[in-house]
Amino acid sequence: MMSVKNLLESMHKFYSSLWDNIERIKSVLLTLLILLSIFLTWNLWTYTPQNNVLEEQEPFKSAIEEGEKKKLSDIIQPKQIILHENGKHYWFYGYGQEKLYNSIQSNLLTSGDIKNKKIENPEYGITISYPTPIPVEVLKETFNFSGESARAKLNGDKAVEKIICFKENNGWKLQFIIGDRKSNSETDQIVNSNQVIEYQLSNPDDIDNTVVELEEDEDIEKTEVVQRSFQRKDYYWPKENMTLDNYKVPANTIDIELFVKALLPPDVVSKTSNETETTLFLRQRSQIKYFKNREEFTYINNQYSQEEVIRQNAIIQSLDFINSHAGWTYDFYLEHYYDAEEDPTTNNKQKDLTYRLLMHGFPVMEGLPGSRSIGSMDLEYTYNQVTKYNRYLDFPEEDYKHVPVGETKIQDDEAVLNALKRLEETYSNLKVTDVTIGYKANKEQDVDRYDIVPTWFYKSGSSWVELDIDTNETPTNKGG
Repeated sequence: MMSVKNLLESMHKFYSSLWDNIERIKSVLLTLLILLSIFLTWNLWTYTPQNNVLEEQEPFKSAIEEGEKKKLSDIIQPKQIILHENGKHYWFYGYGQEKLYNSIQSNLLTSGDIKNKKIENPEYGITISYPTPIPVEVLKETFNFSGESARAKLNGDKAVEKIICFKENNGWKLQFIIGDRKSNSETDQIVNSNQVIEYQLSNPDDIDNTVVELEEDEDIEKTEVVQRSFQRKDYYWPKENMTLDNYKVPANTIDIELFVKALLPPDVVSKTSNETETTLFLRQRSQIKYFKNREEFTYINNQYSQEEVIRQNAIIQSLDFINSHAGWTYDFYLEHYYDAEEDPTTNNKQKDLTYRLLMHGFPVMEGLPGSRSIGSMDLEYTYNQVTKYNRYLDFPEEDYKHVPVGETKIQDDEAVLNALKRLEETYSNLKVTDVTIGYKANKEQDVDRYDIVPTWFYKSGSSWVELDIDTNETPTNKGG
């Protein structure tokens, strides 16, 4: 056993050795401290906090088998394209409109200059009108630019409702007509639309060839239109009566369980009311209310954070949201976009969007209130996070399965204007924000098929209403 004396001698040698090398030890420790400081400083500089939105913390579990994903250019579509030629105006609808718009979009936009004057009704040109003012930051993503300098000319927090293309010196130029959005929950409009950004189109021959092809092809649907005005808004309506096909359209229905799996966390609790034919799927602070009698559901998300997260525009967010579960079951386009921050009557952060189904070149409107439909999808965003999602589960099959069953006469501009004036006389407070040809869709009894019939509609508030041309009839609400 080691004696006390030997232990003391060992301790003395250890401390003596330690003291003799104290400077070397201090240098090593100092070097380690410096390296640790550098490492911690680098981590602080490069650290990115996880500011994930609560709604997105749990990934979607499944996709809609019958659906697909879309691009932004698929859902941002014009409601009407008019060709101006020698004082006359022509409307190519259906495939013709799609082909002409694609020709313009595929062109490279070069230069980019601010102009003081817009070209109205050019001698030879094209007017593109959108169903709702499209934010500049969104619309620019659907066009091609020759470079970043040209792209940067189109910027800001304003919106575009109209694009004008015109021919000049054997070339084509394009003007974005930009203004301030004046928005509320029911109407969209542009005010102060006096800013014009003009570009040169890089391939004018492609547009010339497309126009010639559309004019010479007898199978392309087109009609001459005239400009009319009602309640201080301009429209292009058919100069003469036209006929459009009616269709019987077979439809399928998406199983609600697919949306439950896609939108809600696992272990959902369901409650069914046989009296109202509704089922409520609940989990945490989210729910889906399913209406069996009309195959419709409303998704409510109460998990959002009240701290607004800086993110992309709600239109792009909604595209990503629907893409996340492959929710596009047919051709839809953005019909309505409302941003509460542009509404002087409210202080909330809400944004509303409506996507409407497009069939054979025309929008499809809902049938009678409370009935089954295939017409639209509605989304609501709060603090830049989806809080509400409403849609129908029925969707039409492919176009080639649509069976034409007779024709419907579509009245000309004079009949439409007279009908609107009669409405205005009957309802003095009536505010009409849009007028269009559309399909009314009514489901056949006990058959998975819809009757699709074209007619005139006007928009009042947030609803589309069938315009009754017959003076003996009174207007009835046909749409959502």
